[in-house]
Amino acid sequence: MVKSTATWRVARAAVIAACAIAITASFVVVLRQSRAATAAGTEVVRAERYGVVYLHPLTTFIGELVEAQSAAVRGEKVDVDKVRKALDSVSRADAGVGSVLGTRQRFIDLVDKVDGVLESNLTGRPAYDAYSDVMLLLTDLARRVADSSNLIHDPDLDSYYLMKAALEQLPTAIINAGRAADLVYLSGRGGRLSGEAEVQVAVARFGVAQAAEQISAGLNTSVDATERGELGANITPRLDAFRAAANAFAPSTMLAEFAQDVDGAVLAAAAHEVFVSALPLAHKLLTELDEVLALREASLASQGRSTTWSVVLAVVSVFVLAWMLLLGRRRTGVRDTVVARQRTRASLDSTDGLALGSVGDLRRLLDDDLIETGPRGRGRRGRGDAQ
Repeated sequence: MVKSTATWRVARAAVIAACAIAITASFVVVLRQSRAATAAGTEVVRAERYGVVYLHPLTTFIGELVEAQSAAVRGEKVDVDKVRKALDSVSRADAGVGSVLGTRQRFIDLVDKVDGVLESNLTGRPAYDAYSDVMLLLTDLARRVADSSNLIHDPDLDSYYLMKAALEQLPTAIINAGRAADLVYLSGRGGRLSGEAEVQVAVARFGVAQAAEQISAGLNTSVDATERGELGANITPRLDAFRAAANAFAPSTMLAEFAQDVDGAVLAAAAHEVFVSALPLAHKLLTELDEVLALREASLASQGRSTTWSVVLAVVSVFVLAWMLLLGRRRTGVRDTVVARQRTRASLDSTDGLALGSVGDLRRLLDDDLIETGPRGRGRRGRGDAQ
């Protein structure tokens, strides 16, 4: 019976230990999956922030190249130092994160093309065409940055529309504004637009107006969706300035103007205002985008820590509970064993008392019998008989 009870205790302890190990293993699997998901999310956000690092100088370079194109088309002196300074900033960004984003070869091709255009000193239509080719390489590089950094694939509304405005819509507005002003100049100042030039200018100006509308709508969505309360207040002044410049460049009466002469100087000034208002807005949006991504990265890290501590506490609780169960069973078993031993000892003590009493009685009986049957006894009995 004792052996059976001990075997049952061992089996019960083994079952409790196995359950604790199984539960712990389950928690470990959950923890590993959670940490893997957190790590993957963190890597995505980090890549997006790399993209923001690259896009800041790239946006500046787009603006400087548009300004250089307009100067070259008009036969004015191109500020080569300013263009190269902007290009150097992109070069530093490419050296820092280009290998991660896979932009190295595209950037090298862009540098070669820019060097060729700046050294050619082209003017008029050849300058327009040459700079347009450079702009194609530049926009291709920007798309590569957006794709490889995952910015273009970001599903969150706040960061998506910030990216959309800063990466696509504002550069498009800057390029179209410069293109429209250059085409009007090439068609003849004070002349009436007609044919292909009229269509191209109309498309470019419409592109600016459309970009302004899309930017405004998208940023309103970002402000409504974000957890960053400062976003709306931070971007509103620059957004208002850009909207005003876009409306001046492409007013609602734009279509009626094609029945009149288009003043190239006025349009060029308006295009420059689009540039000087769009560029600060783009940088501000990129800064806000980085802040949103930094907040997301911190949230992922916090979730990872919370999950880790939750699993650790759960595992510790399981082992403490298992230990308490085992310890409680062990104490019960020890108490039962002690009680059984005490009962056995009491029983043995009672039996031993009875045995010792019987032996003592027997010894006294034997002693009495010896007394009665010994020589003295016999003498006493003889004397009695004799009498």
